[in-house]
Amino acid sequence: MYNASTNPALGVFIYRNAVGTGNLALFNLQLQWNYSALGLVFNDVAQLQVFAIEMVYVPQGVSTWGPAELRADPSPTAPGFQGPPFQGIAAEDAITVGTGAGNLWVTTPPVGCSYATVPTGTLAAAFPKGYAAFLHEV
Repeated sequence: MYNASTNPALGVFIYRNAVGTGNLALFNLQLQWNYSALGLVFNDVAQLQVFAIEMVYVPQGVSTWGPAELRADPSPTAPGFQGPPFQGIAAEDAITVGTGAGNLWVTTPPVGCSYATVPTGTLAAAFPKGYAAFLHEV
């Protein structure tokens, strides 16, 4: 959020008024700027820079983790969740990481780790898992 002393940057988010695809053409776009909030007066000269970041909105929905070719693997060692069938993430609830059935686990530990050193525990509910809607920079 804007704060003259700690965050003097300003921004604007421009988006479609309906679901759509393709280029977005805007004509006669006008923005109002409360420059007096920055201590500027009408005759002051200010240098402005405009940067565009293309964003997409990803709606809420089930996300799946792991390689696509293994998502249907019924074996209990399929990457992702232990036990058949491979499960998707259907909520932003906490997820248990461990070797038990229904837990998130790996079948090939990261480089430099053994199964004994792969961390277990919980992915907190606050950790983003791809289920809740979010914005993503393209």
